[in-house]
Amino acid sequence: MKMKITGFLTTLIRIAGMLCLSFSLAAEESAEFFLQQKLENINSLSVNFNQTVQSRQGRNLQENRGRFKVTEDGHFLWETFEPFPQLILSDSITIWVYDPDLEQVTIKTAVHHSVNTPMMMFSGDKAAFLENFTIKYSVNEQGLSVFRLEPEQTDNLFLFLEVFFADDKPVKLLISDSLQQITTLSFSEVDINPQIDRRVFQFQIPDNVDIIDERVGEK
Repeated sequence: MKMKITGFLTTLIRIAGMLCLSFSLAAEESAEFFLQQKLENINSLSVNFNQTVQSRQGRNLQENRGRFKVTEDGHFLWETFEPFPQLILSDSITIWVYDPDLEQVTIKTAVHHSVNTPMMMFSGDKAAFLENFTIKYSVNEQGLSVFRLEPEQTDNLFLFLEVFFADDKPVKLLISDSLQQITTLSFSEVDINPQIDRRVFQFQIPDNVDIIDERVGEK
């Protein structure tokens, strides 16, 4: 009788474990579907942001302001202002990273860096972007929808990112990088699906700057 009970309990434990795994997989799939629905409503996006960077100990390392624009076909603009100015532009084929303080422009191939660029979740094939992550969903104390994305590849530049939505409007992005520093982007003046002039995404390399072309070897 004892052996029968033991066997029965073992079976129950196995079933419970399978159910927990099934529920976990179902939760991940529903979180991905829910996030994809919100992202599919965004064909273009323009926001201003306040950015803070904190060390793993919680010490403020950097604060600045900026703006971000992106289109569904992979064009994007990322610009931060003083005291740490930087301009990143892409026409969906090439990425230019301009650091005025360094008098330097770095050129990259866009296709090789899209997954490592969190803001690109708002552009292009959302489903293809999301399939690189394990996704979890929760609601925080402010009633915001929070999606946590953890890369499935260990060579990613960040450990996880969290995107916060108020209804269907993205309002904040939190990124933990490989150094366990936390970057928080708080959005303002969020404009969903604006008409953006494509000339905004064209970059003219200034005179007398160093050019680092990383496209060699990326093909």
